[in-house]
Amino acid sequence: MERAAQMGYPACKKCMEMTPEETDADLIVTEGAAYTPQVMGQYGADDYISIVPTPAFQISHYREREWVPYILRDCTDREKAFDNWMKRDILFATVEKLFALTGF
Repeated sequence: MERAAQMGYPACKKCMEMTPEETDADLIVTEGAAYTPQVMGQYGADDYISIVPTPAFQISHYREREWVPYILRDCTDREKAFDNWMKRDILFATVEKLFALTGF
């Protein structure tokens, strides 16, 4: 499990499939677009930590993912497509962080 965590893989697949109401944990830590503040609020989860990547982290780690070339393979300008993709994800993360901080 430690190696999986170091490589950025989920240490527990079941954890990825659980909703906040399925756990009796005192604290929930979320990461990713599936666990927005709006979604967490729908489950009544008021106390949780949401991990939001910095732009540099987002870009550098996505560049290393083996499936990214597959996603971009039909793009005429792959670098521009990748940049647009990262800008979209960074904007999404910025907005979701704002929602988390303000409660909206």
